[in-house]
Amino acid sequence: MYRVQIRNEADPDSVDIYIDSGIEHNLEGCVSVKSLREQLQDKPFIKVILHVNSEGGDLFEGLAIYNYLNELIASGHEVEAVIEGICSSSASVAVMAANKISMYRTSYMFIHKASMYVEDGSEDKLKEYSDMIFDLNNKIASIYAKRSGLSELAITDIMNKESWLSAETCKTLGLCDEVIDTPPVKSESETRIENRIKDSANIRVTNTYKRPDNTEIAIRNMAKIINAKRGYK
Repeated sequence: MYRVQIRNEADPDSVDIYIDSGIEHNLEGCVSVKSLREQLQDKPFIKVILHVNSEGGDLFEGLAIYNYLNELIASGHEVEAVIEGICSSSASVAVMAANKISMYRTSYMFIHKASMYVEDGSEDKLKEYSDMIFDLNNKIASIYAKRSGLSELAITDIMNKESWLSAETCKTLGLCDEVIDTPPVKSESETRIENRIKDSANIRVTNTYKRPDNTEIAIRNMAKIINAKRGYK
């Protein structure tokens, strides 16, 4: 079963796709262009939001996803990618098609040259594989360059170094559009105060025999202001 989850509860025109596994062709537990097509088939949507935390995998499958996302955009859909952890290898190639790429400040993108494992082969066959790898590297360099505005030579240098790029570095290089922060977690006291104030028709704070602390004072002062605006005494 492919680990692609779809949710459109908040906005019926928007579809969230969660890619949190490798990218491989017809391999159980991984994402493929086929799985994406099947998941989106017959679903009404205008915008697709990709939530990516993937180590990548098969370059050809990554290129197929890249082309499919471009097809969606050409047909009038909007594609946004949010990198939530790692976006590595072929996954980083695929997301380059998105209209907008956002990265959490703690996320990383890993870019490198294509590689191939050859168990056996003649001299002519090895030369054929070598030529294909050379062509593939040129193709993915052009994809990164088109997205970033950098030259293919500069991109090739980054690929040669097998680079781990932080969100800030990707923003500087033009490989993502914005760096976002994880929403802050509210403390227990902040949540308690909000719950006591929110949706109250008339807030009353009873007197206590102990000296009120700063939290009690803050609640009481806020209660007076809200009650006064609502016409309560």
